[in-house]
Amino acid sequence: MSIKGLMKLVSQATCNKDDFGNGLICCNGYGFVFKQYGSKERYITSIGSSKLCSLGAYKNLYKKFKNIRRIHTIEDLNHLSEYNRKYDLFFAGAIMTLFPSLELGSEETLFDVWVFVKTPNNKFFPITFYYGPSGASIGAWNSVFIKNNYDIILNQTIFPNEFLSVINFSPFDFSKIELNLFIEAFLCAISKIPISDFDAYYRSDSVNFQVGIRLGEPYIIEASDHILSRTWSYSILGSDDAMHLYHKYVSIINESLTPKELEKREDLNEKDKVDKILIERNYEQLLKFACNQKTRLAFIVLGEFIMSHGGLLSEELRHTILKYSDWSYEKFQFKSKTDRTERKKFLDDFREKVQNYDGSEKIFLPFYTVSRVIKEMEARGDDKSNLWLESIDYSIDEQ
Repeated sequence: MSIKGLMKLVSQATCNKDDFGNGLICCNGYGFVFKQYGSKERYITSIGSSKLCSLGAYKNLYKKFKNIRRIHTIEDLNHLSEYNRKYDLFFAGAIMTLFPSLELGSEETLFDVWVFVKTPNNKFFPITFYYGPSGASIGAWNSVFIKNNYDIILNQTIFPNEFLSVINFSPFDFSKIELNLFIEAFLCAISKIPISDFDAYYRSDSVNFQVGIRLGEPYIIEASDHILSRTWSYSILGSDDAMHLYHKYVSIINESLTPKELEKREDLNEKDKVDKILIERNYEQLLKFACNQKTRLAFIVLGEFIMSHGGLLSEELRHTILKYSDWSYEKFQFKSKTDRTERKKFLDDFREKVQNYDGSEKIFLPFYTVSRVIKEMEARGDDKSNLWLESIDYSIDEQ
């Protein structure tokens, strides 16, 4: 579909007439055109996008979607608040209806599509709609990315100028009320799509799951309790073990989250303040957990976690992180000179940021998901069978 055709299609939202064949769904004056990533739409990419909000089990507004979808089966409306995350699979079932040939399930993503949006007041912008480690989510490009149209890490532009010319807004600039209205319309639109049965394998937090919908009923089965950790990037969070530790630190601070703090966290202007408070409140628990893991990686990931949230970093912990991230632990582990150079680049960058970190602002490290690595390999024409790298030994030997 050409960009001109895309604009013509999404503009039909004012007629409130759905066109499932072309992926157009309308609701409350909004128009949503669902599309797969692929060669036919070379003007769209997920590069530069970041998470806008969670849906489903991670977002209370999903109760309204569930109400629309399943109200005829619910006798007690109070059960709407007792939401099971398996119902998020209805999102995947809806996507399968729109794209029957879409292959569901990957290393950390159940599905990933993009959507072009028209609002009732003629704001146009693309979003991503995906199911990843934090469940069903909407991603988007902030106004800085749209203005600059450039990704520093990959050293390339994001969108062709023709496509950029039709984008006149970023959903990150919505007010809280506007964002809620947008999410409601999006969920309402999805609720119109018939649900298709499917079966898929999905990997989350180092655990394999078999998921799907059979005869209209969603299911989630844990495929294994323990699997070998894999490495796909020599960046700090480029392995299953690293991601598992990061999510564990998230769980530790969230355990002490109060209802009032949870409400404040929904406000993007307050989120950073709440995260700093949570890290300081749970500092001893975070440190105790890292010590109990008996691995250098626990301290390295803790350093990344604290810096990315703008949290407290004591001088004692800084010293420990720098000690266990020293190149001497790893320089003889790599058979490939390319791998050795790549890892040292990421490690040197990490250590420099730890040394200079003062907590005045959040510090982000290069982040490579499996999906990103695969997409970059495909763009280069590389053989994806070479995805997995030699894992690093993080064991601590104090002798």
